[in-house]
Amino acid sequence: MKKSSGISLSEIADSLTKTAQRDNVRKRRTRVKRANTYSRPKVGNKESNRIAKRGVAVVDRNMLHEKILAEQIGAVIVPPKYNSMVNYENIILLAPHRMSELGRINKILKRYPKTRVLLWWVGTDVLALGKLSYKPTLNALRRMRAKNLAVSVGLQRELRSLGVVSDVLPLVPNVKHGLDIPLPEKYTVAVYMPAHKTSFYGAKQVKEIAKMTPDVDYILYGNKTPLTVGADNVECVGWVNGTENIINRANCILRYTDHDGHPKSLMEFGMCGRFLISNHEYKNVWSSSDIKEIADKINEHPVLTKEQTKWFREEYSVDGFKNKLSRYFI
Repeated sequence: MKKSSGISLSEIADSLTKTAQRDNVRKRRTRVKRANTYSRPKVGNKESNRIAKRGVAVVDRNMLHEKILAEQIGAVIVPPKYNSMVNYENIILLAPHRMSELGRINKILKRYPKTRVLLWWVGTDVLALGKLSYKPTLNALRRMRAKNLAVSVGLQRELRSLGVVSDVLPLVPNVKHGLDIPLPEKYTVAVYMPAHKTSFYGAKQVKEIAKMTPDVDYILYGNKTPLTVGADNVECVGWVNGTENIINRANCILRYTDHDGHPKSLMEFGMCGRFLISNHEYKNVWSSSDIKEIADKINEHPVLTKEQTKWFREEYSVDGFKNKLSRYFI
């Protein structure tokens, strides 16, 4: 009887194991090759020739802040990609709480130690950073060799409580209209109230304040839904491109939010001599979280003094802002 010439099951198993091992080795080599290609651009490549681009890059986060900042200091807005950011010796990242973007910034800092990076905290990004889900980002921030800026003293305190050291430098508005706008005869209060965040921007509190001040008119901009407030002396004008028309009609601005940075609206209204009320503390801004106190203050028809108006114009001028910002760049 002839012996069987077939292959045993153990030999088949050994062959399949060796094939799988070879495939895994090839996959690992491919991943390493791709990673090196991504994080280590060739020195002679134009995409990584940083000597030719000594300007400032502002990382695009799809916010209005980037456009205003780029216009003020002549910066270039770039997408949040490694190959775009690496071309510049000065990089500004606003609202820097995304781990993916911070990871790319960290790669640039490790490869190019002379690069200057400003991580600029503007408001709710600090609120997000404090959440437990952002703990890896927080740990990365503490180790990263970058300069942190906060737009207000309040945000600086919050960052310090999270172990992040920062300087204070507010982003200033790009005011293109005249500042000497006469006050209207009928005392009117402006309130920013975006349609997608009415609760965050204090719609309930504004409604109560409006009811307690029936002789004062209120203008809500950023939202065209009257039911949000529902008081007879409140007008919703919807979304506006620029605040000049709102300032023309207002004596005062009220901002009542769950959390805040340093709103440009407060600066702009202050530069135009409008009284400022907020439930957060800022210099030359009347502050209280008690709606009864706020209503009583509004019933007094308060006005901003000439000295306070002058302070706003000097403190938040674009030229002064550019001088303060220039010391952080190469």
